[in-house]
Amino acid sequence: MAHQDYTIGWICVVEPELIAARAVLDHTNEEKLPTVDGDSNSYTFGQIGRHNVVIASLPSGTYGTNPAAVVATQMARSFPDLRFVLLVGIGGGVPQMTSDPDDDIHLGDVVVSNPTYHLGGVIQYDLGKMHQGAPRPTQIGTLNKPPGLIRTAVASLRASHGFKSSPLEEHLVKMAQQYRG
Repeated sequence: MAHQDYTIGWICVVEPELIAARAVLDHTNEEKLPTVDGDSNSYTFGQIGRHNVVIASLPSGTYGTNPAAVVATQMARSFPDLRFVLLVGIGGGVPQMTSDPDDDIHLGDVVVSNPTYHLGGVIQYDLGKMHQGAPRPTQIGTLNKPPGLIRTAVASLRASHGFKSSPLEEHLVKMAQQYRG
């Protein structure tokens, strides 16, 4: 495998997310590729279906948009043919959308922003002013909608949900086993 063979980048923020990302890989490529000068990321290489995936995480103990941007920039330099770089992790501000517990968002759920006529689908929050002794999230902007290819994949997944068996349950069990050690 070569750098140009990897088309999907996956960035994790914390260790449990990295463990889960590795568990989802259908195959791990043990071969290590050299990185370009200035790239301090440590990579895991593998495949999901027919897609070659390269995974990196933020350095231990770091959080936030700046460290994530550094990891993404370094990854993009080392793997110039990436079609997508996904930041997969904690949706800290994802609200419960309905009062129906079956519609609630749970650990392991995949949440993809859904654009509307007025918004791109991702609302950027930051910890704002203190309110009753705790920081209150403050909306500071919106981000662009996901690429069309991802949105059409989501539409396809929604349409096929429940019509055929999925390996999702198998992946969730595998992730739970690996996380427990």
